[in-house]
Amino acid sequence: MYRLLSEDKKLELRQQYESRQEYMVAYNAINVTSERYEDLSPEEIWNEAIAVVEEIRKSAHREWKVDKVFNQLKRKYSVFVDESDVRVERSEKQQEMTATLVLFDVVCMLSLAERVKPEEAEQHPYFEYMRTILGYFCESVLFQAMLAVLKHDEEEVENIVGHDLQEVDYMDGIPAAKPVTKETNWDDDKFRRSCLRKIYAALKEQLKEQFKGGSQWFYVYRVMADLTIYSANSYKPFASDLEAIKVTKEHMPNTNTFSRKQNQLKQGTRYPNWQVRTGGKQTVLDEGKRIAQIAFNIINA
Repeated sequence: MYRLLSEDKKLELRQQYESRQEYMVAYNAINVTSERYEDLSPEEIWNEAIAVVEEIRKSAHREWKVDKVFNQLKRKYSVFVDESDVRVERSEKQQEMTATLVLFDVVCMLSLAERVKPEEAEQHPYFEYMRTILGYFCESVLFQAMLAVLKHDEEEVENIVGHDLQEVDYMDGIPAAKPVTKETNWDDDKFRRSCLRKIYAALKEQLKEQFKGGSQWFYVYRVMADLTIYSANSYKPFASDLEAIKVTKEHMPNTNTFSRKQNQLKQGTRYPNWQVRTGGKQTVLDEGKRIAQIAFNIINA
């Protein structure tokens, strides 16, 4: 039996786990699958995986435990109980799905103990554990699709956080969720572009269809110039950074329009105190300030 977590508890787990790079890497592979099959959320799955790793770590007979864990999880997930104590009986297929998602994260955790090349996999300290676990589902099309998502997201997350996925041995104990100290070296291309990637993602997520790119990028450039990240009235480095982070062609700006946007702002004003020049449109500036606020929040996170 598994008791479903409250929304408050899930929020608490998200806030705890989102500081872990490996959780970010595994997130989409779990999220897409759990949404499709109406299963547990990524934070619940990760939490369950941590519990499994702890069981294995504390077991007097780890090999035996690893061999039995898939069926033990199936029994655990045979019934879901909500906050109102309503019981939901689950099919064997549903039980297997939840167990697979949890063990997918378990394998992710175990693999982090040592980063080895594929041809050296047998030298990994937990190779036998991972081989046993993967034997339950590694031939499935679903697993292969999840693995492809994870491999793609590993590179994306490394670009976001600014460094490679770090080794950490979960079998030595669950690592504390400590945020990485932020080093604001804006002269470093990788760091600066990592910030721009976050801004680009946030603009698309928060503005949705209202985000068109193009001249909207002026307000991102201008707030960053006001913070001396870019030189004033020098747009080429900004455009080069957008190209480097692979902004889509439809979203790329024509920086020739930036001078016109600049002239719509009252001279001498700096973010967040921008004012519209006499004769300009306040509604246009209000939209610009909304874009700038999204960028500003990420820059100062």
